[in-house]
Amino acid sequence: MTLYKYLPNELLETVTELNIKKINTYNLCIIGENVHIISQDEELVCYYPRRFHFKMDPQENVLTIDDNKMYLSKWIENGWDDFNDCASENYEYYEKVVVRDLKGHKISEEKGCLQRHNNTW
Repeated sequence: MTLYKYLPNELLETVTELNIKKINTYNLCIIGENVHIISQDEELVCYYPRRFHFKMDPQENVLTIDDNKMYLSKWIENGWDDFNDCASENYEYYEKVVVRDLKGHKISEEKGCLQRHNNTW
């Protein structure tokens, strides 16, 4: 797998090449302002620019990596009636923003969600 840098009117530049046989291609994506190549399943694996990995909570999803911190979304669902496969009267769903270091240690966690938007100014 090859990652290229492309800018209009400039030559195509190879950034990195990775052996596809050594990559988990499930949920493989590029994230962050400073490009990171990751895959996330039961474990988060970063392949570029440096390799690291750790086990993730099943309800977590990495949103971005910035300044050696990972920002994750974690969904919380309370009050689901598994027997009847429906929401109970006390059903509650919400999201949390979890910040972890690159070793997976939790730095912070708070209720809410993080969204990125294009700068349209």
